[in-house]
Amino acid sequence: MSASSDLHSFLARYANLAMFDGVRVVSPDSANSEGDTPFHMAAFDDDVEALRAMIPHIKEVNLAGAIGNTPLHYALMNGSKSAAHFLLEHGADATRENDYGDTPAECSNPRKPA
Repeated sequence: MSASSDLHSFLARYANLAMFDGVRVVSPDSANSEGDTPFHMAAFDDDVEALRAMIPHIKEVNLAGAIGNTPLHYALMNGSKSAAHFLLEHGADATRENDYGDTPAECSNPRKPA
């Protein structure tokens, strides 16, 4: 499978989520009404393969979604360790605060290893 078809496959998978109903998902940074994107959801899901396919098409790795959370916030909220490492390697800002002033580490889920 080519990188382009991989990207389209991942986008189609995330476009089927209820949170993207009514959203034309044409790129990894296609946002829903709250600002969340397929890139955010891939980070949450710890889907490094999807992140790897999406990263060349992302303009801003620290893209703020719902309440200002970046993909790194989402990765750490869900204990998505591999995604968090991938994002950090690609320039994610571990000091970026969301709308509540919380950094990604402060949003980490204590019940899930990050």
